[in-house]
Amino acid sequence: MSSTKPATRDPQARRQAIVVAAADLIVEIGLNAVTHRKVAARAGVPLGATTHYFATLDDLLADALALLGASVEESLAELAAVLDDAVDRPRALARLFAGYMRDPVRLRAETAFYIASAENPRLSGLPARWYEGLVAELSNYSSPAAARAVAIYADGVMMHAAQNITPIEEDELVWAIERLLKEED
Repeated sequence: MSSTKPATRDPQARRQAIVVAAADLIVEIGLNAVTHRKVAARAGVPLGATTHYFATLDDLLADALALLGASVEESLAELAAVLDDAVDRPRALARLFAGYMRDPVRLRAETAFYIASAENPRLSGLPARWYEGLVAELSNYSSPAAARAVAIYADGVMMHAAQNITPIEEDELVWAIERLLKEED
């Protein structure tokens, strides 16, 4: 996200800098470690500015998570393009998932989405955006049940990787995805 010091006479820029700082901190130190004080320091604003723009820390975190969640739309567009061009869709999906697992920023952000939604029901829509988008895209090439199975598997794979457990190799991902997408007669 990379925050910059906002102009003091631009309330929207200051508010945006606070949100960007919170998003950066969520990824760097985890959702539960973010405080108004840390966000203010990162954004280069007085502590009171964070509470001026956000009545509660939950309000601030919701906006920061929404900012992080905007990358979901980009990822889904990338996924759609890859699947449209793929001859071997399970391999293409496995390659994408393996790439996601090697991206520590993405893993921390996705983990933050799940933690936030578990702790605050108002934020439950954040992880659902990726899941529902993935199911919708995969349903173009498989049954809705198979698409849901792959999406659930992908969520589990990401959580597995986020726990610093040895990432699943691409060939193993292909093996599982092929079986989940297989249509029974």
